[in-house]
Amino acid sequence: MKNELEVVIVDDEPTVVDILSNFVLIAAPNARIHGFSYPLAARSYILANRVDLLITDHVMPNLDGILLAGATPKHVRKVVVSGYVSKISGEELKDLNAVVIAKPASMKVIVGIVSEEMGKVGI
Repeated sequence: MKNELEVVIVDDEPTVVDILSNFVLIAAPNARIHGFSYPLAARSYILANRVDLLITDHVMPNLDGILLAGATPKHVRKVVVSGYVSKISGEELKDLNAVVIAKPASMKVIVGIVSEEMGKVGI
């Protein structure tokens, strides 16, 4: 059994990373959160480390959340937070095994997803 949920949060606005981190900590006080404001740095981290959950913004410079989710290993649960939900195709999400949450992200939804992931990883 793993002792901690490994979560990567990516948003080009550092304040949003902090808010989402707090949402995660409500459901998983022992979660290890790795926050990034630069999606390319997040991708490098994800490819080199164990990650259970990715929560990412959709529209970001250099690498959008959909492309970041696509570069993330299949076993990682992916959540894309977007103000442009209607521009993301359902087929695209199905292929990525990702869910989309409309901005502003609901604390209740984030906490629910984190709780599900804790159960999956045996925490």
